Amino acid sequence: GAAAAAGEARSAAVSARDHAATSIAMASLAVVSENRGHLREALQIADDAVLLADQSPGRVGHRYPVHIPRGFILVALDRLDEARTTIEAGRRFSEEHGIRWPLASYHAVRAFERFIAGHWDDAIAEIEAGAGLASETGHSYSLVLGRGLLSLIRLHRNDLPGARDAEDEGDAVPRQERAAGP
Repeated sequence: GAAAAAGEARSAAVSARDHAATSIAMASLAVVSENRGHLREALQIADDAVLLADQSPGRVGHRYPVHIPRGFILVALDRLDEARTTIEAGRRFSEEHGIRWPLASYHAVRAFERFIAGHWDDAIAEIEAGAGLASETGHSYSLVLGRGLLSLIRLHRNDLPGARDAEDEGDAVPRQERAAGP
């Protein structure tokens, strides 16, 4: 159902020339494809979303963070250099245009990339920076991922109480905030 709804939303957004809604719909389609394990298809959709956002008047399509799902997909494809590039491009766009709400999520995807790359101290720094931004902006969706990564790092470092604490902190994020992510 998610793919059908996102496809309908994309068609309606394109017809209405609503560039921000097109970005949201395409990012949603990319995430659905990623979750289905269709990583190449997901990347193509994410690439198309970034291209359309780039071509939108005033680049308004970038008001939705299309680089976040693209970053996750690139990490899943083990294309970590490209993931870092897309994460930084998206973060830079958001900062330059005063769009603060997704910044914590950029830290979360960067933390995930650093975790996968084996740079756990860097991942922790990104998690902490993202948590600070989440408290500033009120956009705490990324806290669940950050706390999950922190729990895994602590588990791998044989810090079981710390792993449990990080897990509990992630569980404490209200459910409605978890569902409100990009």
